[in-house]
Amino acid sequence: MTELKVRIEIGPSHGDTVEVGTAAQNAVLFDFNPAGSIDVAVVKALYAAAIQKMKHIQASPKSTPAMKRMAAIAITQTELTQMSAVKAYFAKD
Repeated sequence: MTELKVRIEIGPSHGDTVEVGTAAQNAVLFDFNPAGSIDVAVVKALYAAAIQKMKHIQASPKSTPAMKRMAAIAITQTELTQMSAVKAYFAKD
């Protein structure tokens, strides 16, 4: 599996680096990019990072059952929207 870290900057003093694990990479089929498109790789990395953040919520002992449920829903919906985002690069009229 690819070592994948996604850095998000929010203003000059806020940010987060997400180390994306195997399960999150697999959820977006990160290694599947037959065209070798950097745009596709970036989109998949962003969505995989969002899934990883939700997996952190699921794994946290501080998370309530409601939080874990919402994280599971978010993961499923993120998988679906990621596919549409990748398809946008290859859509034909």
